[in-house]
Amino acid sequence: MSPPSAPRSSARSELSLPPIEEIARETVPPEAEEAAEDPALAALADAFVRDALAADEAGFHRQREAVDTMGIELQRQAAWRSEMLQAPIRKLAHQGDEGGPVAKALLELRGKMQELDPARQRLSGDGLSRALAFIPGVGKPLQRYFQKYEKAQDALDGIIKDLEGGADMLRRDNLTLADDQQALRGILGQLARQVELGRLIDRRLAREAASAALPAPRRAFVEEELLFPLRQRIVDLQQQLAVSQQGVLALEVVIRNNRELIRGVDR
Repeated sequence: MSPPSAPRSSARSELSLPPIEEIARETVPPEAEEAAEDPALAALADAFVRDALAADEAGFHRQREAVDTMGIELQRQAAWRSEMLQAPIRKLAHQGDEGGPVAKALLELRGKMQELDPARQRLSGDGLSRALAFIPGVGKPLQRYFQKYEKAQDALDGIIKDLEGGADMLRRDNLTLADDQQALRGILGQLARQVELGRLIDRRLAREAASAALPAPRRAFVEEELLFPLRQRIVDLQQQLAVSQQGVLALEVVIRNNRELIRGVDR
C-alpha cells in the first residue's frame, strides 16, 4: 500500500468559471446593430402597412387588434416558462454551489487527503520517537502513519462513493437543464423575430405618416391608433426578451458549474 500524494489545490480553486460577462457573450450573443432586413419579415411588414393604409372604417378595428395582440401569446409562453424555471434553477444551483453536496464532499476529501499527506507527517522519527517505538502498541512513525491511513480508508471510500453519486446526479440535472435551455432558446428566437417584425412595421408606418400625400384623418389613425400602441408592444416584447435571455444565461451558469464539479470528481 502506498501513501497518497498531496492534493495540488483546493476543490473550488480548480473548479472556476469564466467571468459572467464572458459566459453571457457566448450564450446570448449581442444583437447586430445594422442587420439586413429578413425577407420574410419584410414581406409581412409590407403587407400589414398596405392593409392598414387601405383599410376602411370597419377594417380599423382589425388593424388595431393586430397591433395590440402582436406576439402576445408568445410573450405569455415565455413569461410562463421563465416563471416555472425559477424554483428549479435555484434548487439545482444550490446542489452545484459551494454549499452543495458534491462541493462539500470534494472539500471533505481534500481535508482527509491533507491529514494523510506524507509531507505533513514525521516519518523519519526523532530520538523520542525511536524510544517510544519500543513501547508495545506505539510503533514506529511510519507504522503509525500506515495505521492511520488504513483507519481512514473507510471514510475515504464513503466520500468517494458520495462523490460518484453526486456526479451522476449532476449529470442528470444537466440533461434536464439543457432541455429547458433549448426550449427557452426556441422561444427567445421567436421573440426576437416578433421584435424585429414590429420594428419593420414601425419604420414603414412612420415613413407613411410623414408623407404629405397621406390624408390627415388617415395620418391621425396611423400615428395614434397604430404607431403608439405598436411601440408599446415592441417595448413589452423587448422586456420579455431580456427576461428570457437572463433565463438562458442562468441555466448556462448552472450547467457549467455542474460540469466543473463533475470534472473535479473525475479528477
